Amino acid sequence: MKFSLTSTDRGIAIITLLEERATHASLPSLRMVLAQLHEAKRHHVVLNLEHAEYVDSSTLGVFIVALRRAITAGGDVKMVALQPPVRAIVELTRLHRVFDVHTNVREAVAAFGAVQTDEWHALDKVAS
Repeated sequence: MKFSLTSTDRGIAIITLLEERATHASLPSLRMVLAQLHEAKRHHVVLNLEHAEYVDSSTLGVFIVALRRAITAGGDVKMVALQPPVRAIVELTRLHRVFDVHTNVREAVAAFGAVQTDEWHALDKVAS
């Protein structure tokens, strides 16, 4: 799966999926990056889904695991820019009641409020 990983000056990780379809076959790299973020104690994550037209149940499962880890560590995972087909899946599975869903990245980052973290840019990259 192709995605970009950047961080704000407050250390909030922003993962932008760059493909239209997020499926089981393309998840290993995303799982690895989410695990690296967790190990690095970066528990404030924005999932930007502006390019995604389809996400399967495996992808949603990866998002749920990331959310559970983040919340346990005092953080959160927010979803951003859900396209209509993805929004329909998220609402059908009622995950819009579990995830904090926002219109854009700026809104999601602002929703984190004041995040206490060390300066962090080491994982800024585009992965595939």
